[in-house]
Amino acid sequence: MEFLQSILLGLIQGFTEFLPVSSSGHLVLVQKILKTHFSGMTMEIATHMGTLFTILLWYRKRFLLLFKHKQVLSVGSRVLVGVLPAIFVGLLFKDQITGLFKNSNFVAGCFLVTAGFLLLGLRTKNQEHSLVSDVECNAELAKTSFWKILVVGVFQCLALFPGVSRSGTTISMARVFKMTPQVSVYLSFFMAIPLILGACTLEVVDLIKTQGSLSLGPLLVGMAAAFISGFFALKLVEKWVQNEKLFRFAPYLILVSAIMFYLGN
Repeated sequence: MEFLQSILLGLIQGFTEFLPVSSSGHLVLVQKILKTHFSGMTMEIATHMGTLFTILLWYRKRFLLLFKHKQVLSVGSRVLVGVLPAIFVGLLFKDQITGLFKNSNFVAGCFLVTAGFLLLGLRTKNQEHSLVSDVECNAELAKTSFWKILVVGVFQCLALFPGVSRSGTTISMARVFKMTPQVSVYLSFFMAIPLILGACTLEVVDLIKTQGSLSLGPLLVGMAAAFISGFFALKLVEKWVQNEKLFRFAPYLILVSAIMFYLGN
């Protein structure tokens, strides 16, 4: 049973971390449906690390090109500006945000917020979206103004709420600022790297304080499930954003919101 739960958690984290549907919201939803509670910070750390490895593998060539073309500082500084608002808000209101995970109606409302952001995609359907190379992606991100990145980062703070998708919010706002589809996805998941590392660090600290136990087998299974499912999900997201089809998740989120509201009442 422990291995089955690890696989389930890994699949949920892997798919919903990248698909614009909110991983945190779906964890709450699945727990409501199954009438169970997924516990264990060690498993959260493992599944988050699985999705982190997905990002590092998927963009490995692009990351290496940053060093080759000496763009680490220009791109890295922009990513830092993008994540600072979420780090600040997350640390300042950690306890209050954690409490919201128990409020089913709030989570249901947040699913609708995500749907609203995805519908912004209807406004950007006619924008230029030709494929660009890895070098061009890095170059575009390196030239993007800091204030645009900051605004995207501010909206990213909403994804701290369960039910608001981080990828959906950041990709949608990047497209509003007329970033190309590939760069919008790239920026979104580049910003995820420091956020995942930060979240895992906090979870490790909490784990040490509570003297939590480690069970290596289920952790590796959960991490592998998150890594593999995340790889396929990231590939799909890049394709759908390129084809301007991300807004098609909006009806699904409206349905999920209705289910969540029903289960909470």
